[in-house]
Amino acid sequence: MAADEHLRDPARSQELFAEAFRAARSSGDDVALLEALLRHASTLLTPESLELRRHEIDEALPLAIESRDVAAQYSLFSLRVVTAIESADLAAADAAGSDAAHLASRYDLAPLAWSVRSRRAWRAGLSGCLDDAERLVLAARDYGKDHGIIYAETGALLQLAMLRWQQGRAHEAVDLARNNAEQLAQLPALRLLLARALATTSDGRDEARDIVVELGPNAFEALPRTTFWSTALIATAETALHLEMPDAARTILRLLEPYVDQVAVPGNWVVAPIAHGAAVAAAVVGDRRAPELFERAIAIADRLEAPVLRARSELAWLLATRECDNSQRPAHPAELSHHITATAEAAGLRHMSAFARKLERESTAH
Repeated sequence: MAADEHLRDPARSQELFAEAFRAARSSGDDVALLEALLRHASTLLTPESLELRRHEIDEALPLAIESRDVAAQYSLFSLRVVTAIESADLAAADAAGSDAAHLASRYDLAPLAWSVRSRRAWRAGLSGCLDDAERLVLAARDYGKDHGIIYAETGALLQLAMLRWQQGRAHEAVDLARNNAEQLAQLPALRLLLARALATTSDGRDEARDIVVELGPNAFEALPRTTFWSTALIATAETALHLEMPDAARTILRLLEPYVDQVAVPGNWVVAPIAHGAAVAAAVVGDRRAPELFERAIAIADRLEAPVLRARSELAWLLATRECDNSQRPAHPAELSHHITATAEAAGLRHMSAFARKLERESTAH
Protein backbone atom coordinates (compact mmCIF):
# COMPACT_ATOMS: atom_id res chain seq x y z
CA MET A 1 0.00 0.00 0.00
CA ALA A 2 2.82 2.41 0.85
CA ALA A 3 4.58 1.80 -2.46
CA ASP A 4 1.32 2.28 -4.37
CA GLU A 5 0.70 5.62 -2.62
CA HIS A 6 4.20 6.94 -3.26
CA LEU A 7 3.49 9.01 -6.38
CA ARG A 8 -0.04 10.04 -5.39
CA ASP A 9 0.52 11.01 -1.75
CA PRO A 10 4.15 10.86 -0.55
CA ALA A 11 3.27 11.88 3.01
CA ARG A 12 0.68 9.11 3.38
CA SER A 13 3.14 6.70 1.79
CA GLN A 14 5.71 7.38 4.50
CA GLU A 15 3.10 6.87 7.22
CA LEU A 16 2.24 3.47 5.76
CA PHE A 17 5.92 2.55 5.45
CA ALA A 18 6.42 3.38 9.13
CA GLU A 19 3.59 0.97 9.99
CA ALA A 20 5.09 -1.68 7.70
CA PHE A 21 8.51 -1.39 9.36
CA ARG A 22 7.02 -1.65 12.86
CA ALA A 23 5.12 -4.78 11.86
CA ALA A 24 8.10 -6.35 10.08
CA ARG A 25 10.61 -5.71 12.85
CA SER A 26 8.27 -6.83 15.64
CA SER A 27 7.48 -10.04 13.76
CA GLY A 28 11.13 -11.14 13.67
CA ASP A 29 10.53 -12.29 10.08
CA ASP A 30 13.57 -11.40 7.95
CA VAL A 31 11.65 -11.91 4.71
CA ALA A 32 9.01 -9.41 5.81
CA LEU A 33 11.73 -6.95 6.81
CA LEU A 34 13.46 -7.43 3.46
CA GLU A 35 10.22 -6.68 1.65
CA ALA A 36 9.69 -3.47 3.62
CA LEU A 37 13.29 -2.32 3.17
CA LEU A 38 13.33 -3.02 -0.56
CA ARG A 39 10.04 -1.30 -1.29
CA HIS A 40 10.93 1.69 0.85
CA ALA A 41 14.42 2.12 -0.61
CA SER A 42 12.92 1.95 -4.10
CA THR A 43 10.81 5.02 -3.36
CA LEU A 44 13.66 7.04 -1.84
CA LEU A 45 15.12 8.33 -5.10
CA THR A 46 15.44 11.92 -3.88
CA PRO A 47 18.52 13.95 -2.90
CA GLU A 48 17.48 14.32 0.73
CA SER A 49 17.08 10.56 1.17
CA LEU A 50 20.46 9.50 -0.21
CA GLU A 51 22.05 8.46 3.11
CA LEU A 52 18.90 6.71 4.39
CA ARG A 53 18.61 4.78 1.13
CA ARG A 54 22.25 3.71 1.31
CA HIS A 55 21.70 2.48 4.89
CA GLU A 56 18.58 0.51 3.93
CA ILE A 57 20.30 -1.11 0.94
CA ASP A 58 23.19 -2.21 3.17
CA GLU A 59 20.73 -3.68 5.69
CA ALA A 60 18.57 -5.40 3.08
CA LEU A 61 21.21 -7.01 0.85
CA PRO A 62 22.43 -9.64 3.37
CA LEU A 63 18.78 -10.58 4.01
CA ALA A 64 18.19 -11.01 0.27
CA ILE A 65 21.30 -13.18 -0.10
CA GLU A 66 20.39 -15.30 2.92
CA SER A 67 16.85 -15.85 1.66
CA ARG A 68 18.13 -16.56 -1.89
CA ASP A 69 15.73 -14.00 -3.31
CA VAL A 70 17.28 -13.36 -6.71
CA ALA A 71 14.90 -10.57 -7.71
CA ALA A 72 15.51 -8.71 -4.45
CA GLN A 73 19.27 -9.09 -4.78
CA TYR A 74 19.16 -7.74 -8.31
CA SER A 75 16.95 -4.80 -7.31
CA LEU A 76 19.29 -3.89 -4.46
CA PHE A 77 22.36 -4.02 -6.70
CA SER A 78 20.49 -1.77 -9.14
CA LEU A 79 19.63 0.67 -6.36
CA ARG A 80 23.30 0.71 -5.43
CA VAL A 81 24.10 1.75 -9.01
CA VAL A 82 21.71 4.70 -8.86
CA THR A 83 22.87 5.70 -5.38
CA ALA A 84 26.51 5.65 -6.47
CA ILE A 85 25.81 7.77 -9.55
CA GLU A 86 23.88 10.27 -7.42
CA SER A 87 27.00 10.44 -5.24
CA ALA A 88 29.16 10.97 -8.36
CA ASP A 89 31.04 7.73 -7.62
CA LEU A 90 31.43 6.15 -11.06
CA ALA A 91 33.66 3.28 -9.90
CA ALA A 92 31.14 2.17 -7.27
CA ALA A 93 28.30 2.45 -9.80
CA ASP A 94 30.10 0.31 -12.35
CA ALA A 95 31.00 -2.27 -9.69
CA ALA A 96 27.37 -2.56 -8.58
CA GLY A 97 26.27 -2.69 -12.21
CA SER A 98 28.65 -5.59 -12.83
CA ASP A 99 27.23 -7.42 -9.79
CA ALA A 100 23.70 -6.91 -11.12
CA ALA A 101 24.61 -8.02 -14.65
CA HIS A 102 26.42 -11.11 -13.35
CA LEU A 103 23.39 -12.10 -11.29
CA ALA A 104 21.05 -11.56 -14.25
CA SER A 105 23.25 -13.72 -16.50
CA ARG A 106 22.79 -16.71 -14.16
CA TYR A 107 18.99 -16.78 -14.46
CA ASP A 108 16.58 -16.73 -17.39
CA LEU A 109 14.41 -13.94 -15.97
CA ALA A 110 13.11 -11.40 -18.50
CA PRO A 111 12.70 -8.47 -16.06
CA LEU A 112 16.37 -8.75 -15.07
CA ALA A 113 17.56 -9.04 -18.67
CA TRP A 114 15.44 -6.02 -19.66
CA SER A 115 16.83 -3.98 -16.77
CA VAL A 116 20.42 -4.77 -17.79
CA ARG A 117 19.64 -3.59 -21.32
CA SER A 118 18.05 -0.40 -20.01
CA ARG A 119 21.09 0.33 -17.85
CA ARG A 120 23.43 -0.12 -20.82
CA ALA A 121 21.43 2.60 -22.61
CA TRP A 122 21.85 5.26 -19.94
CA ARG A 123 25.46 4.23 -19.32
CA ALA A 124 26.20 4.85 -23.02
CA GLY A 125 24.47 8.22 -22.75
CA LEU A 126 26.55 9.14 -19.73
CA SER A 127 29.78 8.40 -21.60
CA GLY A 128 28.69 10.65 -24.48
CA CYS A 129 27.82 7.92 -27.00
CA LEU A 130 24.35 9.32 -27.64
CA ASP A 131 23.65 7.51 -30.92
CA ASP A 132 24.56 4.21 -29.28
CA ALA A 133 22.39 5.15 -26.31
CA GLU A 134 19.37 5.68 -28.54
CA ARG A 135 19.84 2.32 -30.24
CA LEU A 136 20.11 0.64 -26.85
CA VAL A 137 16.98 2.42 -25.56
CA LEU A 138 14.96 1.14 -28.51
CA ALA A 139 16.44 -2.36 -28.24
CA ALA A 140 15.57 -2.53 -24.53
CA ARG A 141 12.06 -1.28 -25.26
CA ASP A 142 11.51 -3.92 -27.94
CA TYR A 143 12.89 -6.69 -25.73
CA GLY A 144 10.64 -5.59 -22.88
CA LYS A 145 7.53 -5.44 -25.03
CA ASP A 146 8.29 -8.89 -26.48
CA HIS A 147 8.71 -10.35 -22.99
CA GLY A 148 5.70 -8.82 -21.28
CA ILE A 149 7.48 -6.08 -19.30
CA ILE A 150 4.55 -3.71 -18.80
CA TYR A 151 6.69 -0.64 -17.99
CA ALA A 152 9.20 -1.11 -20.84
CA GLU A 153 7.54 1.39 -23.14
CA THR A 154 7.08 4.08 -20.49
CA GLY A 155 10.68 3.61 -19.38
CA ALA A 156 11.91 4.02 -22.95
CA LEU A 157 9.81 7.17 -23.42
CA LEU A 158 11.39 8.71 -20.35
CA GLN A 159 14.88 7.80 -21.54
CA LEU A 160 14.22 9.22 -25.01
CA ALA A 161 12.84 12.45 -23.54
CA MET A 162 15.99 12.88 -21.41
CA LEU A 163 18.17 12.05 -24.41
CA ARG A 164 16.44 14.64 -26.60
CA TRP A 165 16.89 17.23 -23.86
CA GLN A 166 20.63 16.55 -23.74
CA GLN A 167 20.85 16.55 -27.54
CA GLY A 168 19.15 19.95 -27.74
CA ARG A 169 16.46 18.59 -30.06
CA ALA A 170 13.67 20.58 -28.46
CA HIS A 171 10.98 20.13 -31.11
CA GLU A 172 11.32 16.36 -30.94
CA ALA A 173 11.14 16.46 -27.16
CA VAL A 174 7.91 18.46 -27.38
CA ASP A 175 6.43 16.03 -29.88
CA LEU A 176 7.49 13.10 -27.74
CA ALA A 177 5.73 14.55 -24.70
CA ARG A 178 2.56 15.52 -26.55
CA ASN A 179 2.24 12.27 -28.50
CA ASN A 180 2.63 10.17 -25.36
CA ALA A 181 0.92 12.40 -22.82
CA GLU A 182 -1.42 9.66 -21.64
CA GLN A 183 1.41 7.22 -20.92
CA LEU A 184 3.54 9.82 -19.17
CA ALA A 185 0.67 11.52 -17.32
CA GLN A 186 1.39 9.47 -14.20
CA LEU A 187 4.86 10.97 -13.91
CA PRO A 188 5.12 14.00 -11.62
CA ALA A 189 6.48 17.28 -12.99
CA LEU A 190 5.76 16.31 -16.61
CA ARG A 191 4.48 19.82 -17.32
CA LEU A 192 7.75 21.34 -16.13
CA LEU A 193 9.69 19.04 -18.45
CA LEU A 194 7.35 20.03 -21.27
CA ALA A 195 7.93 23.70 -20.45
CA ARG A 196 11.69 23.14 -20.74
CA ALA A 197 11.27 21.63 -24.19
CA LEU A 198 8.97 24.45 -25.29
CA ALA A 199 11.25 27.22 -23.98
CA THR A 200 13.70 27.01 -26.88
CA THR A 201 11.16 26.66 -29.68
CA SER A 202 10.07 29.74 -31.59
CA ASP A 203 6.36 29.06 -31.13
CA GLY A 204 6.45 27.53 -27.64
CA ARG A 205 7.93 30.24 -25.42
CA ASP A 206 4.60 31.72 -24.37
CA GLU A 207 3.20 28.31 -23.45
CA ALA A 208 6.36 27.48 -21.51
CA ARG A 209 6.11 30.73 -19.59
CA ASP A 210 2.43 30.10 -18.85
CA ILE A 211 3.23 26.67 -17.41
CA VAL A 212 5.84 28.08 -15.02
CA VAL A 213 3.73 31.09 -14.05
CA GLU A 214 0.72 28.86 -13.51
CA LEU A 215 2.68 26.94 -10.90
CA GLY A 216 4.11 30.09 -9.37
CA PRO A 217 7.33 30.32 -7.30
CA ASN A 218 5.62 29.05 -4.14
CA ALA A 219 4.39 25.95 -5.94
CA PHE A 220 7.96 24.71 -6.28
CA GLU A 221 8.00 24.39 -2.50
CA ALA A 222 5.09 21.96 -2.73
CA LEU A 223 6.46 19.97 -5.66
CA PRO A 224 6.29 16.32 -4.52
CA ARG A 225 9.65 15.05 -3.30
CA THR A 226 9.60 12.02 -5.54
CA THR A 227 11.91 10.57 -8.17
CA PHE A 228 11.62 13.50 -10.59
CA TRP A 229 11.96 16.37 -8.10
CA SER A 230 15.54 17.45 -8.82
CA THR A 231 15.15 16.75 -12.55
CA ALA A 232 12.09 19.01 -12.76
CA LEU A 233 13.84 21.82 -10.89
CA ILE A 234 16.95 21.62 -13.08
CA ALA A 235 14.76 21.70 -16.18
CA THR A 236 12.90 24.73 -14.86
CA ALA A 237 16.13 26.54 -14.02
CA GLU A 238 17.06 26.23 -17.70
CA THR A 239 13.56 27.39 -18.67
CA ALA A 240 14.00 30.43 -16.41
CA LEU A 241 17.28 31.21 -18.15
CA HIS A 242 15.79 31.07 -21.65
CA LEU A 243 12.68 33.04 -20.65
CA GLU A 244 14.26 35.42 -18.09
CA MET A 245 12.18 34.37 -15.08
CA PRO A 246 14.15 35.38 -11.95
CA ASP A 247 11.36 34.71 -9.43
CA ALA A 248 11.23 31.03 -10.35
CA ALA A 249 15.04 30.84 -10.47
CA ARG A 250 15.40 32.34 -7.00
CA THR A 251 13.20 29.64 -5.45
CA ILE A 252 14.90 26.86 -7.41
CA LEU A 253 18.35 28.00 -6.27
CA ARG A 254 17.26 27.87 -2.63
CA LEU A 255 15.76 24.39 -3.03
CA LEU A 256 18.68 22.87 -4.93
CA GLU A 257 21.58 24.46 -3.07
CA PRO A 258 21.73 21.90 -0.21
CA TYR A 259 22.31 19.11 -2.75
CA VAL A 260 24.90 20.59 -5.11
CA ASP A 261 27.33 17.70 -4.53
CA GLN A 262 24.79 15.21 -5.88
CA VAL A 263 23.57 14.21 -9.34
CA ALA A 264 19.98 14.12 -10.63
CA VAL A 265 19.09 10.56 -11.64
CA PRO A 266 15.37 9.85 -12.18
CA GLY A 267 15.87 6.09 -12.06
CA ASN A 268 16.95 5.24 -15.59
CA TRP A 269 18.90 8.24 -16.91
CA VAL A 270 21.61 10.58 -15.65
CA VAL A 271 20.25 14.11 -16.13
CA ALA A 272 22.89 16.50 -14.75
CA PRO A 273 24.83 17.44 -11.64
CA ILE A 274 22.42 19.24 -9.32
CA ALA A 275 25.04 21.99 -9.19
CA HIS A 276 24.23 22.63 -12.85
CA GLY A 277 20.64 23.57 -12.02
CA ALA A 278 21.72 25.65 -9.03
CA ALA A 279 24.35 27.44 -11.14
CA VAL A 280 21.88 28.28 -13.90
CA ALA A 281 19.36 29.56 -11.34
CA ALA A 282 22.06 31.61 -9.61
CA ALA A 283 23.10 33.18 -12.91
CA VAL A 284 19.51 34.15 -13.70
CA VAL A 285 19.20 36.10 -10.44
CA GLY A 286 22.74 37.52 -10.57
CA ASP A 287 23.95 35.58 -7.53
CA ARG A 288 27.73 35.86 -7.19
CA ARG A 289 27.98 32.14 -6.40
CA ALA A 290 27.10 31.20 -9.99
CA PRO A 291 30.72 30.76 -11.25
CA GLU A 292 31.60 28.55 -8.27
CA LEU A 293 28.51 26.43 -8.88
CA PHE A 294 29.28 26.08 -12.60
CA GLU A 295 32.82 24.99 -11.70
CA ARG A 296 31.39 22.43 -9.29
CA ALA A 297 29.02 21.06 -11.94
CA ILE A 298 31.89 20.73 -14.41
CA ALA A 299 34.07 18.96 -11.84
CA ILE A 300 31.28 16.47 -11.04
CA ALA A 301 30.72 15.79 -14.74
CA ASP A 302 34.45 15.06 -15.05
CA ARG A 303 34.28 12.62 -12.12
CA LEU A 304 31.45 10.85 -13.95
CA GLU A 305 33.48 10.86 -17.19
CA ALA A 306 30.46 12.52 -18.78
CA PRO A 307 31.64 14.83 -21.59
CA VAL A 308 28.18 15.88 -22.74
CA LEU A 309 27.08 16.80 -19.21
CA ARG A 310 30.24 18.87 -18.87
CA ALA A 311 29.65 20.58 -22.21
CA ARG A 312 26.04 21.39 -21.29
CA SER A 313 27.18 23.12 -18.08
CA GLU A 314 29.89 24.99 -19.96
CA LEU A 315 27.40 26.09 -22.60
CA ALA A 316 24.88 27.19 -19.97
CA TRP A 317 27.62 29.22 -18.28
CA LEU A 318 28.46 31.06 -21.49
CA LEU A 319 24.82 31.59 -22.31
CA ALA A 320 24.06 32.83 -18.80
CA THR A 321 26.88 35.38 -18.83
CA ARG A 322 25.75 36.67 -22.21
CA GLU A 323 22.08 36.89 -21.28
CA CYS A 324 22.26 37.79 -17.59
CA ASP A 325 25.48 39.11 -16.12
CA ASN A 326 28.83 39.53 -17.86
CA SER A 327 30.57 39.97 -14.50
CA GLN A 328 30.17 36.21 -14.01
CA ARG A 329 32.05 35.27 -17.17
CA PRO A 330 34.40 32.29 -17.04
CA ALA A 331 38.09 33.16 -17.06
CA HIS A 332 38.69 31.86 -20.58
CA PRO A 333 35.38 31.93 -22.49
CA ALA A 334 36.91 31.32 -25.94
CA GLU A 335 38.73 28.24 -24.64
CA LEU A 336 35.50 27.01 -23.08
CA SER A 337 33.62 27.54 -26.35
CA HIS A 338 36.26 25.60 -28.25
CA HIS A 339 35.97 22.68 -25.81
CA ILE A 340 32.17 22.65 -26.11
CA THR A 341 32.43 22.60 -29.91
CA ALA A 342 34.84 19.67 -29.87
CA THR A 343 32.66 17.68 -27.45
CA ALA A 344 29.47 18.46 -29.39
CA GLU A 345 30.99 17.42 -32.71
CA ALA A 346 32.31 14.17 -31.22
CA ALA A 347 28.83 13.38 -29.86
CA GLY A 348 27.04 14.38 -33.06
CA LEU A 349 25.25 17.33 -31.43
CA ARG A 350 24.88 19.67 -34.38
CA HIS A 351 22.73 22.24 -32.57
CA MET A 352 25.10 22.50 -29.62
CA SER A 353 28.11 22.70 -31.94
CA ALA A 354 26.60 25.50 -34.03
CA PHE A 355 25.61 27.51 -30.97
CA ALA A 356 29.01 27.03 -29.33
CA ARG A 357 30.74 28.26 -32.49
CA LYS A 358 28.54 31.34 -32.44
CA LEU A 359 29.47 32.05 -28.82
CA GLU A 360 33.12 31.41 -29.63
CA ARG A 361 33.03 34.03 -32.39
CA GLU A 362 31.36 36.50 -30.02
CA SER A 363 33.99 35.88 -27.34
CA THR A 364 36.80 36.37 -29.85
CA ALA A 365 35.22 39.59 -31.09
CA HIS A 366 34.97 40.93 -27.53
